[in-house]
Amino acid sequence: MEHVVTFASSEFDAISWGRWLPLDERGVLTARYEMRTAVQAAAGWMFGDAGSLYLFLCRRCEPWPIRAVIQGS
Repeated sequence: MEHVVTFASSEFDAISWGRWLPLDERGVLTARYEMRTAVQAAAGWMFGDAGSLYLFLCRRCEPWPIRAVIQGS
């Protein structure tokens, strides 16, 4: 199975914001909770307790089965 895509509950966290938060949006780090959440979790998805959903696909098998794994934080 190969990893196809990851869907995350949030765009960045307290550790990864320096890598993932665009420079022009870094003002939200000191903004009110509602403003920060609007950028941090713009899609409005929640997997488990703020985790991620991973989708895997097997191209060698017919009819290309898909598996999903949810990882909580």
